[in-house]
Amino acid sequence: MGAWKDLLNTPSMGDKGSYLPLSSMTLPTSMQDRLGNWQGWQETLKARSVRLLLAVVTVLLLVLGFSSLSATNSRLSADRWVPSWLSGNDTSPYRYLEEANIEPSFVLSNDGMYYPPEMNFMSLNKYKRANAGFVSLVRNSELESFGDSMTQVEKAFNRKFGYPWYLFNDQPFSEDFKAGVRLRTRAPVFFEQIPRDYWSYPAWVDQTRAADERRKMGEAGIIYGDSEPYRHMCRFNSGFFYRMPAIQHLDYYWRVEPGIQIACDLDYDPFLFMERNNITYGFTISIHEYRATIPTLWTTTQDFFREHPDYLAPDNSAHFIVDTASKSILEQDYNNCHFWSNFEIADARFYRSKEYSDYFDYLDKTGNFFYERWGDAPVHSIAAALLLPKQRIHHFNDIAYYHGPWWHCPQRQGPPGKCWCDPKQSFDPDPYACMNEWWRVKPNADNVFQ
Repeated sequence: MGAWKDLLNTPSMGDKGSYLPLSSMTLPTSMQDRLGNWQGWQETLKARSVRLLLAVVTVLLLVLGFSSLSATNSRLSADRWVPSWLSGNDTSPYRYLEEANIEPSFVLSNDGMYYPPEMNFMSLNKYKRANAGFVSLVRNSELESFGDSMTQVEKAFNRKFGYPWYLFNDQPFSEDFKAGVRLRTRAPVFFEQIPRDYWSYPAWVDQTRAADERRKMGEAGIIYGDSEPYRHMCRFNSGFFYRMPAIQHLDYYWRVEPGIQIACDLDYDPFLFMERNNITYGFTISIHEYRATIPTLWTTTQDFFREHPDYLAPDNSAHFIVDTASKSILEQDYNNCHFWSNFEIADARFYRSKEYSDYFDYLDKTGNFFYERWGDAPVHSIAAALLLPKQRIHHFNDIAYYHGPWWHCPQRQGPPGKCWCDPKQSFDPDPYACMNEWWRVKPNADNVFQ
C-alpha cells in the first residue's frame, strides 16, 4: 500500500510540460474503479492481520501461563518430599564420618548406570591375620542349620577377616552340600572326609560290651545314652580332630556347630587377641556335666596325674573343677564343671603337645568313650584346667553365643546396634552354670552379677 501512495505522489509531466503529482491527475473511470477496489482489499487484509496477531499473542500467553503454573505445582509437589538438606541431585556437604572423605571412583556398568565401589570388608581390612580357621564337624543332612551358623559367624565377624573354613564329615560331602555352603561365605572352604581310623572302634574295645552298655544307658534315659555315632563324635573331638591333615598347619581354631547363633558384632580379631595375650583356650558358656555319662572319668584322671605329677601346671585352674583350693586334686571329687566345647577358640598346638596327647591316650585305653559316654567337653576342660596356667584361659564375655537351649549374652553390650540378645536371658547366673566356679579362679574378671 505504501508503494501505491508513492506512485500517486510521483510527479508526472502534464499537458503543459510541467511535472504534477499523479494524484492530481484525472484518471480514466475504469482505472479509478480498480484503484478503489485495491485500496479496499488492502484495508481488509490489514484488519485481518491485526486480529490474527492478537489471537496468536493471546494463545501464547495462555500456554506460557499454564506451563508456569504446572511447573510451579510440580515443583511444590516434589519439594514436599525432598529433605531440607537436599538440593537437586547433589548431596549436601555434611558427612556423618568426617574422616571418610575420599571421593569414590564410579564404574560404568553394562546397564548404563554408574556404580560406586563395592565395600568388601575382607579386602578392605589390611591388618595381618593369624594362622587360624574355623573347624566344624557336620553331616550332609545339616546343610540348613549349619548354613545358618555360617551366616551368623560371617555376619558378626568373618566377613571382615576372611578366615578359612575346614569342614569334617565321616561320610563324603555331597555336591549339593558343598554348593550350599559356598554360598554363605567369600572365604575359602575345605571339605574333608574323616579317616576310618579316627571314626571307628579301636582294637581294644569289646564292641559287644559297648552295645550292651549303650542299651542300658538308653533304658536309663541318659541323654544320647544309646547313641553309637555320638560316642564316635566325642572321641574324634577329644583326640583326633587336631590330627586331621587339612589343619596340621593351623595354630588356632574356632569351633562352630550347626544351629548356633552369634548375637554381637565382633569388631576385633579373637585369634590375634589369643596370640598377642598368650591365651590357649577361650570359652563363652560353662556348665555342669551329667555325672551319669562320665562315672569314672575323674578317677581315671586322678590316676593319670599320680603317674605324671609334673604335668600339673603351676597356678592352674583346678579350683574351677574341684571345690577346695587348699586340697590336692587327688584328695577330692570332681564338681562336674566344664567349658561347653561346642564353642571354643583354642590353640591347636596345645592338643598336639605331649602332655595332652599322653592324657588322651591314657583315657582312650580304658575304652570308656564307648563303655560309658565320655564327652569331649569335660575332657577338654579338665585338661585345660590342669595342664595350663590359669592366665592362659579366657572367658569371651563379649561374644554373644547361643547353643540350644542356653544363651551367653553380655550384660554390658557396648554401643547401640552392636548386640541383639537379651541380657536377662543369659545362662551365666543360673545355678546349673559354672560361672561362679570360674569367677573364683579369676575373681571379678568379668562378673557383673555381684
